[in-house]
Amino acid sequence: MPRPVSVCVVTVLLVVSVHPTVGDIPVDEPEHEQLLAVVPCIRRLCEKYFHSERAMKGSLAIINIKPDASDFQQHILRSFNENPRHELGVMVKDASRPHWNASHVTEKAKNYLMLIADSSALAAPIRQLRRLPTWNPLAQVVVLFTAELTPLVFEIEVRNVLQELFDNSVLNVNVMVQRYNTSILEVWTWFPYESGGCADNIDRLRLVDECEYIFQEADLERNIRAAWVFRERHYFSDYGPKIPKYYNYCPLKVSTSIWEPFVVGNASHIEKGLEVLMLDAITARMRLVPVFSVIESALTTARITADNQTGLYADVLQRRTDLMIGGLHENPISRKLLSATIPYYQDDLTWCVPTARHAPKWLNVFIIFNVWTWLIAMGIIFAAAGLLYRFNYVEQLYRVNYTWMLLQSLAFSLSVYAHYWPKRVSIRLFLIGYMFYGLHWNAAYHSFLISVLTRPRYEPQIATIQQAIQAGFGFVGAENTLGHFDK
Repeated sequence: MPRPVSVCVVTVLLVVSVHPTVGDIPVDEPEHEQLLAVVPCIRRLCEKYFHSERAMKGSLAIINIKPDASDFQQHILRSFNENPRHELGVMVKDASRPHWNASHVTEKAKNYLMLIADSSALAAPIRQLRRLPTWNPLAQVVVLFTAELTPLVFEIEVRNVLQELFDNSVLNVNVMVQRYNTSILEVWTWFPYESGGCADNIDRLRLVDECEYIFQEADLERNIRAAWVFRERHYFSDYGPKIPKYYNYCPLKVSTSIWEPFVVGNASHIEKGLEVLMLDAITARMRLVPVFSVIESALTTARITADNQTGLYADVLQRRTDLMIGGLHENPISRKLLSATIPYYQDDLTWCVPTARHAPKWLNVFIIFNVWTWLIAMGIIFAAAGLLYRFNYVEQLYRVNYTWMLLQSLAFSLSVYAHYWPKRVSIRLFLIGYMFYGLHWNAAYHSFLISVLTRPRYEPQIATIQQAIQAGFGFVGAENTLGHFDK
């Protein structure tokens, strides 16, 4: 049996009530039982949406619920918490209270479930979620109305919810509504780019799912047992993906600064640049039309602040533009306020410095090998000289001292003629082995020497900011690049 896949969910339960009320709307007992009847469908449809390809394979559900929560909310909480597969870990919190510091959380949430009585109650959880580092406008969002809506109110409330989330740059939204005076749960949404649209406004509401949890009577003739079953109808495939592959040549508003070589041009016209060419290639494939607006040069070179009215990121934060380019540097403020891409320069700066000067050539004779290689070679020469001196002392052939034998050992290691003719076979075999060592050492030395002499050698190249500062280099750039010098 395959191992169950966990799903990361951030769930917000907002409506608080005391039985027999739902939110602030009093309900009688039959309506209350009818409301509880949709709880299995809520969990079933949430599993469908939260198990999509965009769902994170983790396990976290943050549920905002007060101690006096209604039976309806408690049933929903229990249905998630008592799932036999235990795919959701539940954490209880309250959207009306400030959240503790969550800066240690690095993963973005992939799913949200928000329970509200009406559209006016949606602003509070959104404000809280936006302040968390887990906020992700690209996540799957499910909004559930905890009260039955009449046909006159239903469309207005659903449209208000979709508009509120759209104003917060959230498009992937499904709204659950219980059909009036029934136990059928409906799921409504909108398709931003349907029929050539450009996500300008919420034009049409679309019904994508229906679910009813009913008791099926036994039928002995058809061999059907009595059991609770789901009766579902799905319409999502009739409309295609909510975020399409192509965007109907819709305008893409781009804010940029003139920062060569990323963006080349002037305040009235963008000519070219690395990021402009890259953006042109991307928008051409996605069928978008980039529309550029130039940011004031004084703003681009000033220190970056969190001001969302007149700061560097004001156009994006105020949704006057969709995208921002121009040699931007990732910083703590951008990571907190924006959904920034991973820098294609890997969050590093490339400094172009002059080529290092040629190194002195007289050292080429010695830099062929490292220090340890030279020490080992010299040790072998002295050790071999000591053995030769001992061999000569035993045979009494020459009246020489250790210095003379040291010169003979050096001659053997350099593969040159040496004046030593021992009589014993064992000593001659040792000299033959020493001769082969000298041949290899001499060949290696001369081959490396030729390569060093034919290839010019340079002094150590400046590779770090510390080395550049020590060498007296000066740096000029925008104030927002100072963060790179603090690393």
